[in-house]
Amino acid sequence: MAQDPQRFSITEEKDNCITISATFPWMTEVVESIHLHDGETLAAQGCAFQVKAGRRTIVPDVVSSVCGESSAVLTYLYDALQPGPSHHLLRLHHALAPYKAAFMVDPSGPVELRELASYLSMSLRRAGLLTLPIPPDLCTTLTHHDCLGVPYTIVLTMATLTSGILGLRSRDTTLQEEVHVSKLTSYMLQLLNSS
Repeated sequence: MAQDPQRFSITEEKDNCITISATFPWMTEVVESIHLHDGETLAAQGCAFQVKAGRRTIVPDVVSSVCGESSAVLTYLYDALQPGPSHHLLRLHHALAPYKAAFMVDPSGPVELRELASYLSMSLRRAGLLTLPIPPDLCTTLTHHDCLGVPYTIVLTMATLTSGILGLRSRDTTLQEEVHVSKLTSYMLQLLNSS
């Protein structure tokens, strides 16, 4: 599932242990250690966990996994970062992205456009979809939203006020589709729940 699977290595250690490491430009970090504890060794150590196997009571084999929280987050974020010629793209999975949508509003538009953005933001938040706060100066770009890892950008223009149609741009495909204002919340819920 990684963007660059070659960054990962699996090493078999002594005592039935396997470590999974990730290589970064500045270091190699152990992401996870998996241990196999056989039942005989656990029984010899006085393990109280026992199960019935037919008529016998045995201590089962146990597989344990140790994964550091900070190394897992570092690996996930580094894997999501995609350098580009002019800017970096943070391609977070939409389920893990803190903000699901952001607004791009025509800064030369009337105040009604900003009010519509605020209304749509509240509507999405009520449905459980967090939106990036709308900056006071309205000067944001698609590149800025891509760098922050926001999966969708809602584009509002002067035409939105007359037709009710807005643009919904996907960070992953960079395509913008047209959606009616009244269908935005249900359509975004459908998009985010389908994959």
